Amino acid sequence: MENSFASCLLFCDDAGLHSLTRTQAAISPGSSLTIARQPGRVSIAGGFPAVTPDAPGPLSPALQLNSDLAGFSSEELHRIATAELARLDSTTFKSYTREPDNRVCVLGRNRITLTAFLETYGGILVIEPLLLHRSAPEYPCTEEIRIEKIPTGYRLRYLTRTPIDRDQCTYCGACGPVCPEDCLNPDLFLDLHRCTFCNRCVKVCPTGAIDLHRAGEIAQDVPALILLDDLQPDLPDDRTGIFTPERMNEYLATLIPIQVEETVSWNRSLCQHDPRPDQGCSLCLEACTRRALSTENGAIRIDHITCVECGACLATCPTGALQYARFNDRQFLDWFQTAPMPEGTTVVLGSAHALHTLWWKKSIHDDCRYLFVEHPNVRALNCMHLLLPLARGACRIVLLQDPDSENQENPLPQVDTANTILQELFGLSNRIFCSAPGKLGEATAQPASCPLPELYDEDCSRNRREKLGAILRHLIRQGQNGARLTSRLFADFGTVLCDEGRCTHCGACLNGCRIRALNADEATLALRILPIQCVQCGVCVAICPEEALSLHPGLHLDTSFLEERELTRAEPVACLSCGKPFGTRKSFERIMGLIREKDVQVNVSLLEYCDNCRVVKIFEEQQQ
Repeated sequence: MENSFASCLLFCDDAGLHSLTRTQAAISPGSSLTIARQPGRVSIAGGFPAVTPDAPGPLSPALQLNSDLAGFSSEELHRIATAELARLDSTTFKSYTREPDNRVCVLGRNRITLTAFLETYGGILVIEPLLLHRSAPEYPCTEEIRIEKIPTGYRLRYLTRTPIDRDQCTYCGACGPVCPEDCLNPDLFLDLHRCTFCNRCVKVCPTGAIDLHRAGEIAQDVPALILLDDLQPDLPDDRTGIFTPERMNEYLATLIPIQVEETVSWNRSLCQHDPRPDQGCSLCLEACTRRALSTENGAIRIDHITCVECGACLATCPTGALQYARFNDRQFLDWFQTAPMPEGTTVVLGSAHALHTLWWKKSIHDDCRYLFVEHPNVRALNCMHLLLPLARGACRIVLLQDPDSENQENPLPQVDTANTILQELFGLSNRIFCSAPGKLGEATAQPASCPLPELYDEDCSRNRREKLGAILRHLIRQGQNGARLTSRLFADFGTVLCDEGRCTHCGACLNGCRIRALNADEATLALRILPIQCVQCGVCVAICPEEALSLHPGLHLDTSFLEERELTRAEPVACLSCGKPFGTRKSFERIMGLIREKDVQVNVSLLEYCDNCRVVKIFEEQQQ
């Protein structure tokens, strides 16, 4: 017998208008959700996809919990349903099935075991056999092997000994009889491990087909390696695709079709990673423990097969260059712009599984007002995401832990970062915390209120750091500002200092700052910095040819940190013809000094014109 529960449904009529209704629905785990017939089409309904995967339309756990446990009015539930529908409709990412790659390189030093492996698995695997430091007719003699990890598997570089050039050999048979060690056989195999390198075969060969020292370097890419005979070559740190005969079942288990969902994306225009060694932001690369992120041709490469959506890279990315397609920054901002936020609301974010567990246990506090938000992975949330609901009037933020998650004990640095900011500004402690679904009521038993007399209500499509700056500006205006936070939690905040005596205003630093923390005023030739935008990547410092720039890390909770300020200004040199500034007085005098010092024969008067006017002036002089 199916259980009956109340479900909120957002219907769309023929005119495209939405209306919300609450009706009884039949639910049974694993079966279709049965809803009483209503006029119009169901756009979204409260429910749990894991319980009823064959529902007639999209199901929203957040709508179900806010309807059952939060006490919202019909109008407020309509706004939540609208926010959920907009999020689901705008969620897009690539999803496809990747067929297994059964190519494998098998390395051994024993001809018998290598042959036995080929006979056993040759029918199901595409095997590239390599016999190391041995000679056998069936296998190339392989030496000096090097193995490196690449995004698609492993790259092998090795030498193969090929003493006989079969293209040059005429099969005259002159070499065989003269070999004292009988190293040559009729199949033109020369056993180099028996050979004494007497060179008699080389001397009698009429075509020069034999060279006992001939070797060729080969580079080969394969997705996996199998090591036989207890081989222990030098291996890269990442050995996830390297197996032994004892682990063949584990390897064969990987040869199945894989459903790939590209839910993490990268935007080069916002990324402050620099491909040069030890330069630029590398927070995401350091955060990824599964090595799903790597660099390739100056870009961040995402291995979507290796990625388990742990959220570490997403949470640590300061600019929003990495985005989570299941709930990206834009969707998050729009959701909280649409959903209601009554005074004293506790915002609870959790996955569908965590929300379902909470709904089942009904572990809430009767005197607490909740707003439930489904987020596929709360560990992917950044400090910006955590501060936004508080700036909009929430009294606290609770991140629900998945009941069966292996990461429950791992701390979330972004939570500590946001809590430290709230502590310094308002004296609030632990307004953002994690809780198990069954302990939410206990965790929210103490009353709390929003400390802000004015609520944040700015709607803008900025990148993550710009949005965080706007939120901080709103909080700082109402808090006890002035503190400077310099712990490791704030290592990606800070400003840049400039030695004006060294700076030549060449503008090289501007080319490396994609996030536009640094900019220049062309009219005044002033170099300017917006500290809140700086992520302390160090690219500008590394690029500066005069070593005029230096980093000054730390978040300063003061409005001055959020405003653009001038680092240095230069006296411009204006074109004598059009009046347009085209350089600095300092650079101009430096060039003139070099010309006088080197006694260069050049018409120095032309140097007082900009590039365009200089061409015109030269043309006019040639016509005279």
